[in-house]
Amino acid sequence: MSRLVFDLAQEGLLCVLRPYQIAIMHHFWNMEKPMGSRVIHEFLQEIGGDAAKSRATVINFLNAMVNEGFLDCDEETCKGGSRRIYRLNDMSKTEQIFRNHIRLKFYEKLSIFNEGEGERDMSKVGIICPVCLKTHVKIGMQWIDAKGTRHVMASGDPYCSDECREIARSSGLTPKDAEA
Repeated sequence: MSRLVFDLAQEGLLCVLRPYQIAIMHHFWNMEKPMGSRVIHEFLQEIGGDAAKSRATVINFLNAMVNEGFLDCDEETCKGGSRRIYRLNDMSKTEQIFRNHIRLKFYEKLSIFNEGEGERDMSKVGIICPVCLKTHVKIGMQWIDAKGTRHVMASGDPYCSDECREIARSSGLTPKDAEA
């Protein structure tokens, strides 16, 4: 079950993560090494304040990030049973890559479907660039953003500019079903 919830009243990563969860991800990016829940829990306790959470809360978040595909984990046998060691993966190895994958998940959830047919009808409404999140409306053969800037977008290409296309390419982002 997905645990990412988009809170549009927030900005940045706070749209999908709570402050302590952002602190955990920053700890991974700063440490650049696999860690167990105990190490992460101790880190949050050192920070204190609102970041101090129970170990169960930390484990639940880490497991949710594994389920979402943002973290990988290995099971280790240890005294008293087993434990998971969590590590960054291709979807989260840097903060920018992580943000781009969050954008892509958001983009996929905003896909527009024809009633009853289950297929996208992008020609009648518009598309959202998964990198910059600008909405574009098709007029003739061109796409126009909210500022009136015209973009030439190839059929099936959800990116509004060469810059967004390059960010997506370098981050390994590929929308699963971008064909319009």
